Amino acid sequence: MKPYILFVKKFRKPLLILLVVMNLLALAGVLQLKISGDFKIFVPEVSANQDLLNDMNSLFPSSDQIIYMIQAEDGLTYSSYEKLASFQAYVESLSNVVRTHGPAPAVLTIGREKLSVSRENAGSLEKMMSYYEQLGELSPIISTDGNTYAMFTLFISEDFSTTDIHAIESRLKELGLSYNATGDSYMQLLVFDYILKILWFIPPIALFFVLLVFGLQLQSKKATILSILPAGLGALWTMGIIGWLGQEVSIITVLAPVFTIVIGSADGLHFISHVQDEEESGHDNISSLTKTLSIVGKPMIITTITSMVGFLALLTMNTGAIKDLAVFAAVGIFIAGVATWYVLPLILTGKTKLNKHLKRAPITFDFLKKTWGFPSIIIVFATLLVFGIGFLKIATEFNMLMVYKKSTSIYQSTVRIQEVNGGAIPVYIYGTTGQNPLSPEIADQMMILSDQLHKNDNVSKIISPYTVIQSLVPVFMPGQSGYPANSEAIKQISTQMLSMENSPVVDLLNMDQKAVKMIVFPKDLENKTLQEIKDDVARFNQTMISEGTDLTLQVTGVQYLMMDLNRSMFRNQLISTSVALLVVFLLLFLSLRKILPALISLIPISVTTLFLFGFLGLTGISLNILTTTIFSITIGVGIDYAIHYTSVFMHLKKEGLNTEEAVSEAYRYAARPIIANALGLSLGLSSLFLSPLQLHANVSILMWTTMAISVLLSLTVLPTSLRGIKNR
Repeated sequence: MKPYILFVKKFRKPLLILLVVMNLLALAGVLQLKISGDFKIFVPEVSANQDLLNDMNSLFPSSDQIIYMIQAEDGLTYSSYEKLASFQAYVESLSNVVRTHGPAPAVLTIGREKLSVSRENAGSLEKMMSYYEQLGELSPIISTDGNTYAMFTLFISEDFSTTDIHAIESRLKELGLSYNATGDSYMQLLVFDYILKILWFIPPIALFFVLLVFGLQLQSKKATILSILPAGLGALWTMGIIGWLGQEVSIITVLAPVFTIVIGSADGLHFISHVQDEEESGHDNISSLTKTLSIVGKPMIITTITSMVGFLALLTMNTGAIKDLAVFAAVGIFIAGVATWYVLPLILTGKTKLNKHLKRAPITFDFLKKTWGFPSIIIVFATLLVFGIGFLKIATEFNMLMVYKKSTSIYQSTVRIQEVNGGAIPVYIYGTTGQNPLSPEIADQMMILSDQLHKNDNVSKIISPYTVIQSLVPVFMPGQSGYPANSEAIKQISTQMLSMENSPVVDLLNMDQKAVKMIVFPKDLENKTLQEIKDDVARFNQTMISEGTDLTLQVTGVQYLMMDLNRSMFRNQLISTSVALLVVFLLLFLSLRKILPALISLIPISVTTLFLFGFLGLTGISLNILTTTIFSITIGVGIDYAIHYTSVFMHLKKEGLNTEEAVSEAYRYAARPIIANALGLSLGLSSLFLSPLQLHANVSILMWTTMAISVLLSLTVLPTSLRGIKNR
């Protein structure tokens, strides 16, 4: 190691210039970062439901829509209606809004009549309300709990962005209108704002928390800053690379710099801690650096690789977002590891000294030694008991609403619209037939299906062209009621309805392709509810086929895409965890050159991984696209503790200590850095509690738990197991 240190010292100036240039390039890359809120990142790479959704969207106008629910002041008066009309005129004028369904068009078509609602047109407001009452569930005006709400559905183009949302909501504020908003597209677009805030604020907060913990361990401001510097540079360079490559940052990959900081800081802490120890023993800076690298250099390389392996094991997942996170985080950890070897010797080959300025007695954590032996076996059995109880209770629920904290405006708006409107996030049933989709035969079957879905209590609301036509028969054919029984009447009504600008069925029928669509609002977005709806439709479809009815029905929607991901999550998690453990074991064996120490070192992390499965089941935290990363962190980081401890133990054994002496001395040498690193990592990821996304907060909860268990097992079960190695 000494030739390397002397090389760094000799070429210190050009290496410093290179460091400055690299940082400037990284900053330039960060300024080019692109942010994406597209929820398609949650879609498996192979999804039958995605194919169904594409088929439906090829037959009907895009299902991308945003719902605005506006509370009318003092009920619906001419004054409040004028504000609604002003708002509808505004959104209809936006180039990225393809079509708007709302209660206040410039001209309302009722049958053959063109109605203009205004103060000057006496009785026009009452006439409009009477018309909307006939629409029943399909009315854009809803009165409940003494309040009146106007529902606006905006069908948007691909170019619709957060800029449009901000403009629309600024207009609402100008008009003094109280509103709630939701929809698949709305949730995805507003994630952009959240990602931007997370990207700029969470990593610095994580850095501060890690600095706080490391400062207590190293007792020197200079040493503390240097210990975290490689990880900070790793995060900066990684995000710079992402920016230069033109890759997008999502709500998943935005965590890459946070993971880089809190995980990549481990090597810096161990490096600086050992340099401090050598300096306090009287060695000069060259000798201190050489001795440090001879002891921890190899473990630092192995722990960097194992941390990378933990994330790269996520490449077995079948969704692009997780694969991107796996690559970004692995690259960040690799860069942080390289920066530790490059930046710290570069700085410390100068006249920098790391003397401790805070003269306080170090915390030894010797109380953990009392658990060596039989008590540590009890700890293992207690941990495995948690796994046994909770494993069978693991849930794989994940939907769009679960992304957000309950305190966010998006979550609260969606829940409120769900309460008032009977639904907020829809799924779709679409059917194809060889005949007129509005024929009485097809209409009867579709209305029977609607009734069955309502009776099974999985659906809160269904928007169907058949119920619309049935409710409007008295408008087009005075004195008649019920669904038209003859084709001429159906043709007359459908022709007029499809030609109406504000027609509620224009997005539900494709007469040329003989297809029909129903919008279904489930009672909730749980896998069980969605599957029961799908099963109900499948059984009904099978009945029609057996009866010879010319109609094929299918169910799809964004939530079904997420259900595909949920179903594959558990199997993919088992595969990625198994792959990570296997590769880590091979790396341990190559590092330690002995199979027994390698197997022993694998015990703490294996037990911790099993515990995590059980903990998820007991707490009800879902095994979803983001919590699955905790397994990678647990394996990739938790094994670092065993590697450092076992490597020091093996080094001491080579120096002639017997097994008992080596175990005790390795504990004295490694315990404090291990505990400080685990605490710094957990506290660093606690910064995610400040994120508006519940997905991120769950990572913090799981991180605290798994790091506590991993450290406990590494400092109790591992020494107990190593004591069994013979003195040879």
